[in-house]
Amino acid sequence: MKNKSDTNLIRHYCKLHQDQIFDVHDMMREFPNVSPSNFRKYVSRLAEDHVLALISKGVYLIAGVAEDFLVEDAINSYYITGDTRPAKDWLLYTSGIIQERPEVKTYYKNWNQGNKKIGNIQILESKIIPTPFNRIKVTALDLIALEKEIKEDDLGNYSKCLFELLQNYKDLEWLYEPSIDYPRWVYLKLANLLDSMHISNRVMETYEDEIERANRLERNRI
Repeated sequence: MKNKSDTNLIRHYCKLHQDQIFDVHDMMREFPNVSPSNFRKYVSRLAEDHVLALISKGVYLIAGVAEDFLVEDAINSYYITGDTRPAKDWLLYTSGIIQERPEVKTYYKNWNQGNKKIGNIQILESKIIPTPFNRIKVTALDLIALEKEIKEDDLGNYSKCLFELLQNYKDLEWLYEPSIDYPRWVYLKLANLLDSMHISNRVMETYEDEIERANRLERNRI
């Protein structure tokens, strides 16, 4: 009776969320009283009953058939949220640095699921939580980290994009500083660019403070 009740609860959830994403990792937290092994069995049963349509490993669409337009809309609505930002060649494209539209849209996301591909979207795990306050600094760091991947023909667009972005750069209050998510050379490059534009900054000071703080926390855990 308990198993049947659990299945019905999940089925009822699906009925209320038609054409939306059913991410097994997230849904296990939605139903904490169901063991992971049983949960996966129920999901398989719902897929066999055409309540769920598989679109990627561990990711389903709550619909009988995974129509392309439904899948794309559902993925965007579910995954591309406030903790997500364009990454890699998708960032270069949306920034106007490259002209060819990538087949796969890549994003950074602040979550604990690692890297994950769903449909035509690739999600890369990131420590950084993007906000309206740190957008310029985070975007600049993301672009600088891609410097070695820029083709020669696109270097002009790349330099122009960075220059226009950094013209509005201001140091952040510590509350809005993004987590350290890149090697030291990326921050040093940002500091040097700002210096060359005669923009006062504390990029390296902030970087060193964050590294020291992280080291202290690590020592306290030992």
